[in-house]
Amino acid sequence: MKIGITQRVIYKNGNSIDMLDVGWDIFLKKCGFEYEVISNKEKSISSNYLRKFKGIIFSGGNSLLSCNGDSEERDKLEKKIYKLATNMQIPIIGVCRGMQLIQEMHGIKLSRIFGHVKKKQRLIINNKTTITNSYHNYGTKKNVKNLVVFAKAFDGVIKGILSKKKKIVGIMWHPERNDPLRPYDINLFKKICSK
Repeated sequence: MKIGITQRVIYKNGNSIDMLDVGWDIFLKKCGFEYEVISNKEKSISSNYLRKFKGIIFSGGNSLLSCNGDSEERDKLEKKIYKLATNMQIPIIGVCRGMQLIQEMHGIKLSRIFGHVKKKQRLIINNKTTITNSYHNYGTKKNVKNLVVFAKAFDGVIKGILSKKKKIVGIMWHPERNDPLRPYDINLFKKICSK
């Protein structure tokens, strides 16, 4: 099964460079997925282009423009992919920035938060306390009725959302950075991206 995954953008010497954390290669292979990295300069994003994917992952890195981000090209690309993929019933997983994109597409406004950049943070996931990583400066305690919250930080900031009607999930931690990789994350990705 082939998954499409987006990338962060780094700006250096007047050039934009796409990058993907090497941890994704290990994590996605552990999930049993083949994957294709989607360039932020991809001009042929269409239903035909997305048809080859059994799921789309919006990876972390770069803040959204609405959160003082600097990558207009990435925002435009991912919003276009989101609209097409949801119409085509292609499963979507948003990681960190990717979850923020899902929230924004549902009309949720994110605000500056503090204390959420750390290698280990205690969360409540499906009513159980767990420890994972956290690397974000924007979030919210508010939600909308078509999304279910399944993970929160102890201060109430939402860390995991799931669509009530479609195979869309967002998480505010990086499964590719956990060492060792967590079976919970692997099973979550397999469940969402299986048809």
